[in-house]
Amino acid sequence: MKKRGLIGLVIVIALSLFWVPVSFSQTITLKLGTIDAVPNPANVATMKYAELVGKKTNGKVKIEVYPASQLGTAISQIESIMTGSLDMGQFAVGFYGQYIKDWNILALAFAFKDADHLKKFLASETNAQIKEQYLKQFKVRVLAENFLRPPNVIATTKPVRKLEDLKDLKMRVPEIEMYLQNWKQLGTKPTVVAWGETYMGIKQGVVQGVDLPFDFVKGMKFYEAAPHITMTNHLMTNAVIIINENVYQKLPADAKKALAEAGNEAGDYYVQLWKTGIDADREELSTKLGAKIYDIDRTSFQERMTPLAKELEQKNYWRAGLFDAVQKLAK
Repeated sequence: MKKRGLIGLVIVIALSLFWVPVSFSQTITLKLGTIDAVPNPANVATMKYAELVGKKTNGKVKIEVYPASQLGTAISQIESIMTGSLDMGQFAVGFYGQYIKDWNILALAFAFKDADHLKKFLASETNAQIKEQYLKQFKVRVLAENFLRPPNVIATTKPVRKLEDLKDLKMRVPEIEMYLQNWKQLGTKPTVVAWGETYMGIKQGVVQGVDLPFDFVKGMKFYEAAPHITMTNHLMTNAVIIINENVYQKLPADAKKALAEAGNEAGDYYVQLWKTGIDADREELSTKLGAKIYDIDRTSFQERMTPLAKELEQKNYWRAGLFDAVQKLAK
């Protein structure tokens, strides 16, 4: 009996060596990639996220942030997270439409009226189903999605005050099919250029304009290459913090909680950052930095996009009825 008891004790001790405790037993380092430039509010908020995670875990979880496309394009980084060669990332949700088709709706120009409209969609059961599908199919979990971006505008090398001014303009687009569809429909000649090469692409005449959130105009100095800023406000979108599911499941419960809580706090911090700075940025751009800012009547732009929404739905870019469902959320 004593021998059996001793063997049992040895087994318990041995198993305890492989048991992952709920509390932290050692420091965990996670790598997070993004394409945002270092001074951009989105990257500032991502750095805040790393700081918050550290504080919430008493330094037991360390997030190493790699900004400014250091780890590659958004798509290459997202796919690295899918395979597990990169732990985490923070990217605009528009990049995910090629993996889960219903996410394409978030990259359709003029699909969302304002930030409140977008928030209603993010809180919807439809969005919850999209995230669950992404998790099951690609083993990537959305930790936070409240990085609500300021409305997208365009920065161009020549003035754009009306729809006709876009005709044949060489518009830079990312590796997002919906951006290509949007700008073709609006009359431009869309050209795919990596984000990190966009500034020089404009300078060298490869493209004549770029579609971007307003806070990127000053933060990434696009006003130097494309000084004409048109407030199209055509996209209300968000960025998400994601993590490889296998990496996530190996974390202690405390760490999982900290990652989610910090993500939501950092998202709120990001929104506060750009809301606080947007008026000051606009003033500085127009009075000190030589930019020309145009407020326009968007009616003709919106009317041009409506047929495309129906056409893309018929082509199965997203589930049948999703566009109308999204429009009802605005009411």
